[in-house]
Amino acid sequence: MTTEVINRWEQYEPIIGGVLKTGHIDWRNVNFDDYRQELRLLILQRLLAGDQLAPTNNSNLFRWLLWRLRDIQRSNQKYEERHDFIITPPEVVQMEQAFENT
Repeated sequence: MTTEVINRWEQYEPIIGGVLKTGHIDWRNVNFDDYRQELRLLILQRLLAGDQLAPTNNSNLFRWLLWRLRDIQRSNQKYEERHDFIITPPEVVQMEQAFENT
């Protein structure tokens, strides 16, 4: 069962590409590979669970994957907003402290 699922999962690449394109994610996006891998894993999980998913002309699968992509994007955006990834050099901190002291 699992070997035939693994052999078949590549048939879903066009629908994954369409979801990414609709989500305005292209190869230049920093998270392109991460999003593509997440969508692949979602399909693989459903296939291993025994769901029969048509790889083409499946609007329900497309909408579900797009919904999950939007959810992942929102989650990443919230994470980035909570954690400031800008590293301030020590020289800038010293200059700001000197300015505040004057």
